[in-house]
Amino acid sequence: MRRLSLLLWTLRSIKYSVFDIRFQTLQFLFLNIFEFLVKRKIFKAYYFGTPEYTHQD
Repeated sequence: MRRLSLLLWTLRSIKYSVFDIRFQTLQFLFLNIFEFLVKRKIFKAYYFGTPEYTHQD
């Protein structure tokens, strides 16, 4: 009986660790994509001069 509970606990911990790794990977990807989009938007606005950034004239 104790072995069965130990096995269940091990499976549960493995499941949670896999889920945690997957969640961290998704979080990492999301943050990278978000950062990339923000940087690209800023770069485009700076480089091509979108209307909201060029109101000096």
